[in-house]
Amino acid sequence: MKHNFRYFFHEGISNMFSHGFMSFAAIGTTVACLLIMGTFSLIAVNANENLKELQQQSEILAFVDENYTREQAEALKGTIEKIDNVTSCEFITREKAMENYVAKYDDDSIFTDLDPSIFRDRYSIHVADLNKLSETKAAIEDVEGIAKVRADEDISSGFLTLSRVATIVCVFAYSYTAYNSVFIISNT
Repeated sequence: MKHNFRYFFHEGISNMFSHGFMSFAAIGTTVACLLIMGTFSLIAVNANENLKELQQQSEILAFVDENYTREQAEALKGTIEKIDNVTSCEFITREKAMENYVAKYDDDSIFTDLDPSIFRDRYSIHVADLNKLSETKAAIEDVEGIAKVRADEDISSGFLTLSRVATIVCVFAYSYTAYNSVFIISNT
């Protein structure tokens, strides 16, 4: 028995109107599941972008040896930029470090007698991959002329853990919603 498209279309339309409540339930369930999945998608994309932005703000501070002159300290930039995983490297003088420190606080009168010599020349270094932060820190420590390196590895690992948890939650939510959608629509 051969049926054509017109027959199936006619049967679909007539069944939709003869079983109106079931059709409404199937369409309502589909719309609700699409809204829930769309909401999870937006939350996942937004959370992922915010985490990437926070990761970009994560920096390594490399303090230059006190015995190095300003010219010698600035010459280290090329060596640091050649290290794998380093995306940017900015030299910060003692004076600029003091200005940044004072700018963090509203009351400038406390810092009127602050001497820039208590600060060190430093490099602010940003990395491409936070998973390789430990290796990058070790490579920077090996650069001659770098006295101390400070990298907030705990905070970076927290970002990575949060990113993994968000991914797992979103995948679970997608799977759960898709399963429920198929189950409810098939029963309807």
